[in-house]
Amino acid sequence: MRARNRPGDGGGSTAVDTDTERRDPVTLVLEEGVPVRLDWSGVRYYPDSPPVPRGRVVFTPDETPFPALVTGWRIDASSVAGERHVFEVLNGDGGRWWLTSLDA
Repeated sequence: MRARNRPGDGGGSTAVDTDTERRDPVTLVLEEGVPVRLDWSGVRYYPDSPPVPRGRVVFTPDETPFPALVTGWRIDASSVAGERHVFEVLNGDGGRWWLTSLDA
């Protein structure tokens, strides 16, 4: 995985090239850079425990990285109806988040 600047963005943001399969687009609602809600397939899911960072734009030695550097999250979440899943999501081009694994 390598970070690269996106064309036309003035070099201010990065995307991550990866060979991880993107399954479905998801929407993440972030507070202070950390997911507080995930919308997938028309359903809203809320984290049952703190989301776990999965990958970074640059290496940092700290155990809990600055959220803006995180390229993916593992989120154990439930819907209001009680449906529960473990989501693994990856940030792709244009700031879009993608589901890469479900119930991993």
